[in-house]
Amino acid sequence: MKKTLFSLLLLFNMSDAEILSLKSGWSLVGANSSMTLDTLKNQIGAENLLIVQGQQKTYQKFYEDEGKNFLNSFNQFEKGRGYWIKVNSAIDLPYNRITYTTDEHIDLIAGWNLINPPTDLNLSEIVAQLGENLLVIQGQKDTYQKIYNEEGKDFLNSFENFKEPYAYWVKVTKNITLHFPKIVDTTAPLKAILTTTPTTTSYIQELVEINGEVGATVWINGIKEGTIDNDGIITISLDTSGGEGIKRFSIVLRDANNNESEPLIVEIKKLIDDAIAIRFLDKATFGATKENIKALKHDGIEVWIDKQLAMPIQEDIYLKKTIELAKLCEPENNSYSIEAYLNDNDKIFNQNVGSFFSPRYRMSAWFEVALDAPDQLRQKMTYALSQIIVESDFEPIFTRRAEALARYFDILHHHALGNYKQLITDISFSSGMGMFLTYNGNKKAYQNEANITIYPDENYARELMQLFSMGLNELNLDGTAKKDEQGNLIPTYSQEDVNELSKVFTGWDLKRNRRYGLIGFRRGDLTHPMEFTQKYHDFTAKSLLNQSISSGLDGEADVKRAIDIIFSNPNVAPFIAKNLIMRLSKSNPSPMYVGRVASVFLESQGDLKAVAKAILLDPELWEDIKEDNIIKFKEPLVAYTNFLKAFHVKPFPKWYFCKFGGPNDDNASNCQVIEHRYLFDGGIKNFFGQAPGLAPTVFNFYDNSFIPNDDAFKSSKSVAPEIQIASDSVYIELSNTIRKNLFGWEKNYITNEFMWCYKCEESNQKRHNSVEEFANEAPARGYVPVYYIGANKMLLDVTEELDVMERTIDGDSDGDFASLTHENNNEVVPKAIKALIHHLNQKLTGGRMSQEQEDAIYNILKDERLFNKYDVHDSSDLRYDKKRYILRKAIFPAIRAVVTSSTFMTE
Repeated sequence: MKKTLFSLLLLFNMSDAEILSLKSGWSLVGANSSMTLDTLKNQIGAENLLIVQGQQKTYQKFYEDEGKNFLNSFNQFEKGRGYWIKVNSAIDLPYNRITYTTDEHIDLIAGWNLINPPTDLNLSEIVAQLGENLLVIQGQKDTYQKIYNEEGKDFLNSFENFKEPYAYWVKVTKNITLHFPKIVDTTAPLKAILTTTPTTTSYIQELVEINGEVGATVWINGIKEGTIDNDGIITISLDTSGGEGIKRFSIVLRDANNNESEPLIVEIKKLIDDAIAIRFLDKATFGATKENIKALKHDGIEVWIDKQLAMPIQEDIYLKKTIELAKLCEPENNSYSIEAYLNDNDKIFNQNVGSFFSPRYRMSAWFEVALDAPDQLRQKMTYALSQIIVESDFEPIFTRRAEALARYFDILHHHALGNYKQLITDISFSSGMGMFLTYNGNKKAYQNEANITIYPDENYARELMQLFSMGLNELNLDGTAKKDEQGNLIPTYSQEDVNELSKVFTGWDLKRNRRYGLIGFRRGDLTHPMEFTQKYHDFTAKSLLNQSISSGLDGEADVKRAIDIIFSNPNVAPFIAKNLIMRLSKSNPSPMYVGRVASVFLESQGDLKAVAKAILLDPELWEDIKEDNIIKFKEPLVAYTNFLKAFHVKPFPKWYFCKFGGPNDDNASNCQVIEHRYLFDGGIKNFFGQAPGLAPTVFNFYDNSFIPNDDAFKSSKSVAPEIQIASDSVYIELSNTIRKNLFGWEKNYITNEFMWCYKCEESNQKRHNSVEEFANEAPARGYVPVYYIGANKMLLDVTEELDVMERTIDGDSDGDFASLTHENNNEVVPKAIKALIHHLNQKLTGGRMSQEQEDAIYNILKDERLFNKYDVHDSSDLRYDKKRYILRKAIFPAIRAVVTSSTFMTE
């Protein structure tokens, strides 16, 4: 196709060749050509060409024949000169016409001039220039004589304009110059042709191959996009961003003379299917929901991102929610207002108590923000940053002073779409990081009682450079390693740099600490920045990364100067860019992908808003999505939040905080009543191998360079960091956790299950008409999860799944499952299960699970007899029993199967 189109274009260009018709005898020739005498002989024939006579130069065949060639002075046509040509026989002479792209002129002498006009001036233009000096224009056929005008014989003048390829005699009264404006070619290029024309798309751009005139510029909707190459083609990306609908493109070719082709109109229908929406939202949020899928389809990817980036920040959200829950659960220990605790004063949250429950409050706050906050992109960026700049409860103090981690997440949250350098600056002064990486209470070098020199702690100094900013080895902008002449990696810093930087982080300790460097569960303020103590700071001059830090700087100035030096290092952009790509979108980004994002980081000076957008809109990511490539494995924690959001998780309407005991009476008078709040604890780390703020080391949950023990990964050297913690036991625990959540906290199961009264003398069972009724009776009937502090608390909803099955069985969704009986359930249920599995595939993966995967789940569930006549508790109203067994034996197992499938667990 390409070659055929190019050949047609070449033929079209050849059709522009001119023909000079020579009659037998004399012809007055004015061809704008640089043909030589030899070319004329070859084209006309040496015997046929008799004479070429110019005003000054001549060629005569007779001279050549008589051996008098020295009398021949003509060698080739000259610009502006006309010639008489005499031939024996008439002949058509093809020639390539010279198109002059600059203004030209001919200097006329007084008297007669034989000229070849460069352009076709008309008589009025000639007269305008020459005026009364023009006496005669004489062509081979046409003439103009001034005397005819003067004598009223203008009818004898037949000349109208100079014409290619004729020459003219021009007579003037004096020496004068005749000017010829450049010729502007007004021939429009041919209309563009697409090799293939897309009609529908789901993506933010569509690549098309445009065929057209070589050298023509391509304009799409009025914007120049490129130039047709020497093969007559160019590949252009059509911007199909935005929401669903028709995307219209007008493609115009424009040549060097600004001539435009007829527009080629291309219309592409934009449809964002669920699979694409879910894959994108899995990267940009904590999980796809009906609502955010609808918003994404309506707005399109870019507008959705822009709206997310524009959302106002909720300051101190993690710490506020931690304190809120602490005040509800332990009001006696948290008597001040939230504002009082947030203010930088002596009212220090949790200091006097060091509550064992604070990790639960902090974890519940994290889940509430991750699951319910509208600014999901900020939350996902916060989580990504928490795996680069790691702080965790590996520090034992945090197991009772978890507010440190709440404040840490607030710092990340505040800067997640802000400036990375400022984030590092604030983290460097934070009390939590000071304690976690052991530079709170850091002192300048001194000698102890045993005369041993104690040097400043190097922990934070090393990790700040190695993990939080530059990395170990020098990188190119695209993230590839630089090497020296021997092929060795080049370290970014030395041990001496670590030593020097450790001096910077001296003199810092927790605010309101009883003694400098004192550590304990009830020591210091972990919610405000550290304070500086001059006595312990090293004020000497320092050298870091071949740059100097002046002596005498105070603590804050010392730190900021060191951070300035670190961020002047070119490694920061590619190192952080690649880390963020790996956390958000792709485990093995190409150097081009890294380079593009690193360039944005560099040009924006670390603007994470710009970086996030660059990561999520990069063409490599969207090509992978388009090709349905597996580019990242889902973290167990993220898979869990995806599950929770998909099934409409909400805070449980009412539960009881009884500390480690239970209610003392039926009214739970010794417990705090908590309404519309989540409760989560750190136990999920034991199941999933990870939990927010609970990394086992500063190196995060997994190693970025981890390559699974699999031939495909090893041969391609592809990393899959998340697989390092995703063992078989983790997937089993994920499935079991989902089972517990569904059986314990799904609203339809709660209201359709018979609940035992564990505190009644004679155990009896009861159904509850609402979740609220169930929660109200929990203390009296012994519903332990509602008041046990170790049980996570939430409310899930699988009504959609019940409706799918009932529509298949009954043709409606009124909740009675009227057509289902214990006699026929093995006949009608398999079809409903098949519909359920297909629905879950669409809902959770956008239909990306194969038919083979759907069939595998179906074959496990289809023969399950949902219930028999002995399962019936209330023969007067079977709908409760039907729903209970449908949930227990079909819906809940199907959800677990899809959520733990390979399709759901990959991005």
